[in-house]
Amino acid sequence: GSVISLAKDVDDDGNSHLYLTLGNRPDRHVGEQLFLRLTGQDTTRLFKTVPSNSIIAVRGTAALNVEYLERKA
Repeated sequence: GSVISLAKDVDDDGNSHLYLTLGNRPDRHVGEQLFLRLTGQDTTRLFKTVPSNSIIAVRGTAALNVEYLERKA
């Protein structure tokens, strides 16, 4: 997906948080987008929904690999 930052969404030091788009591209006109936050120490709010009229900056692309690890009994 695309790695993006949102206007006025910064950490305590003034650095922009980075998010990975999940699903639609950020330029699609949908009601809301779902993003996974890639930066910051707060792990209680990793996902964010953002209205489609939000100002965003595309920073690059990234891939998310999800692996299933089988437990051994």
